[in-house]
Amino acid sequence: MSIYPSAFCHECDAYIERDTSTERVPHAHLYDEEGTRLASFPARWSDEDILLALAFANRAFEHGVTAGKTHKIQELHRILELPK
Repeated sequence: MSIYPSAFCHECDAYIERDTSTERVPHAHLYDEEGTRLASFPARWSDEDILLALAFANRAFEHGVTAGKTHKIQELHRILELPK
């Protein structure tokens, strides 16, 4: 198991609930497998739109992890005075 997750939240671990109460503006909420709300969207967004946004977030997360790993390697090289 890696200490670096490969995604913010995998699509297969996420679920969408729609708030249809008449007391509030309706929204669609995206949750992870533990029931933590990750994001809220206007109710007019389709499930496909929400999952596309999740895919975009996962890609951005992946880029952040990669950049962090690269930065850490560069930092270790600098500290240990290793050639690049």
